[in-house]
Amino acid sequence: MKLTVIVSTPFRRRRCCLKINHWSGGIALRRLGSDGFAVLLVCEPSETDEHKEGYHWSLPGGKCCDRSIKEGKIVDCCSETPEQTLVREFKEETGYDVVPGAVFEKQDKINHLKFFFRMRSISGQILQKSIPGGKTSPQWFPINKLPRNLFISHRQMIGKYILALMVMSPR
Repeated sequence: MKLTVIVSTPFRRRRCCLKINHWSGGIALRRLGSDGFAVLLVCEPSETDEHKEGYHWSLPGGKCCDRSIKEGKIVDCCSETPEQTLVREFKEETGYDVVPGAVFEKQDKINHLKFFFRMRSISGQILQKSIPGGKTSPQWFPINKLPRNLFISHRQMIGKYILALMVMSPR
């Protein structure tokens, strides 16, 4: 996923990496009998004032941003594939071992790429980390009872995913 381009400016020519950093997340669902699905979410501290509780819920996932030094300068380069990032982040945040499936959606952001994966399989033991309010993270939430302080973009992604499932396998 490393793209290299030569940038020419009036001052100098330099080699730089373009769009090499990425965020990988996964949508893990489990059936709740005939009542629908539950989605796995993780809780993290909020870095903005957007959530009054001081924390927010999100889909499991994270960035690949390795810092390295080349020719005396700090360079952000990613040594993992998006799939490898997903496997590592899922294990760190949830305790589960996952086998990623196909990319459900890829988003091209200003300084990175964002990948949302389907899950082929999930195994292992869920982590139990304490969070504010006496709850634990990660948690399985019924689709119709998602937490209020779930990232809006992740709420939308879950909705898109459920809709795609309904279209692919109508009752």
